[in-house]
Amino acid sequence: MTYPATAAERMARSRGVVDALLDSAHAHVSQGHVSAAVALLSAAATVSRRRHTGLFTNLTLESKLSAVGTAVHAQANHAQQPESMRSRHRTPGGVLHVMTRGYAAGGHTRLVERWIDSEPDVVSSVAFTQDCDAELGGLRAAVERSGGVVHRLHGSSLERIRQLAALTAERDRIVLSIHENDAVALLALTGLRRRAPVVVLNHAEHVFWAGASLADVLVTFRPASTDLAVARRGIARASCIEIPLPVASRRRQQPTGEARRTLGIDPADKVLLTIGWRYKFTPYAGDDLIQVLAPILDDSDVHLVAVGPRADDKLWSEAHARYAGRVHPVGRQDDVQCHLDAADVLLDSYPIASLTALLEAAMLGLPVVGLAPRDSRWPRILREDDPALADEMFDDADAYRARIRALLRDPAVWRDASHTLRERARRTHRPEAWAPAMRQLHELASRAARTPRQPPSPMQLGEPSTEDSILATYIADCEDTLVRPELRLKPGLSERDEPELTQVSERIAGIDRLLMGPSAPGAADYDEALRLAREPVPDRAVLQP
Repeated sequence: MTYPATAAERMARSRGVVDALLDSAHAHVSQGHVSAAVALLSAAATVSRRRHTGLFTNLTLESKLSAVGTAVHAQANHAQQPESMRSRHRTPGGVLHVMTRGYAAGGHTRLVERWIDSEPDVVSSVAFTQDCDAELGGLRAAVERSGGVVHRLHGSSLERIRQLAALTAERDRIVLSIHENDAVALLALTGLRRRAPVVVLNHAEHVFWAGASLADVLVTFRPASTDLAVARRGIARASCIEIPLPVASRRRQQPTGEARRTLGIDPADKVLLTIGWRYKFTPYAGDDLIQVLAPILDDSDVHLVAVGPRADDKLWSEAHARYAGRVHPVGRQDDVQCHLDAADVLLDSYPIASLTALLEAAMLGLPVVGLAPRDSRWPRILREDDPALADEMFDDADAYRARIRALLRDPAVWRDASHTLRERARRTHRPEAWAPAMRQLHELASRAARTPRQPPSPMQLGEPSTEDSILATYIADCEDTLVRPELRLKPGLSERDEPELTQVSERIAGIDRLLMGPSAPGAADYDEALRLAREPVPDRAVLQP
């Protein structure tokens, strides 16, 4: 099979498929096939995310979202909404957090939970646009403590759009913490004549996401994220606010030796710990964490425990055998407390960083160390630049290894790093640091409610650069091999009585198989995906959705 030879060719091919999907969405909505248009917009955003087009914001997609949203709301009759959506669960004022899905552990679900807890005097509700884990643990408890309600939207895409639009009425703020392709959430807000200010949580900071045109306020967590949003998403710097990442303080639950016995490690040995999604450890330019750590792992008393990577991942299974069982890939863990208690040092995932894990370890008093790839062109958005951790991030592998050795072998160095990092992390990210940030956010949101936002121009979106090439090749290929299921195209549509939607769903499923499989698509795959994306609208009378 012939593969697109360069990152530029990959991006051009992907852009062609996305453009065709957007044209098809426009054609469907112009004939009244709104449900089909919703599916096509979601597909276009998904392809943009997984098969990078060289854009972090697509102005055509944003425009189509606005057109479809206007059409949906023009047809809506909110007086016929279910009682639960019209009055019984309406909470005037307060904040509505909108999420695509919620998870029992990890991710931005915990971030939203801590956000809600940081505003104890605000009534905060949550609405999920897709099915989510039945047990939401701390998030549900946080919502109930605030006096809010958890809403699970149901029915067809149009029904969920209208349900969510009804829930946004009379809110003081709407916070979007959604997946990059959540057309239901975006269409519920676009085209509304009146709505509360929209705050977008930039948790997918390094990739494409749809909805930049809705962001009255963009919440970021570090300077690199803000700079990318301004330079490549067309969001005004005055509309961005950097807030401390809300990290929960941890305490050790058991002595180090006991934790190591639990993990099957001799208490007298040394333990390095790393935590991150599997794909973040995929070798880059022939360089990987095991290779970088080889001189340290040659010491017979040093173990490396990796949370995220699995024992059947080639890199890690080979390392487990090479180092006589002292490399321990344990896969995803809902609770990492025992692993933290057992560790001497936490190493950042490599080559792609994992900020939250570093901060939680630092607040526990565990020294952390990170390394950027040797390639000096590695973009800032993929590096770690939190000010609390700056002194422990290295761009030289020898200096990185020297720091790890010092932490493992010199108790005085370990104690100094433990104390310094804990104090920096707590000072920067403690819950009290949220109060001034929340006040500033409220001021920005209030100002946005009084000032119409001007859409960006193509000139404000910048030109493709190093981060685009890495997204289109290295990161895309990583996710092909170790893909998370929620990144796949998932029409999940219930409107099966609409022939146009059925036809569109079949086309999307075909594009999914061609472009989102376990390996990079070839030129023929792109050609066939483009053909499917361009299929004409069926010749049929206009339908009422």
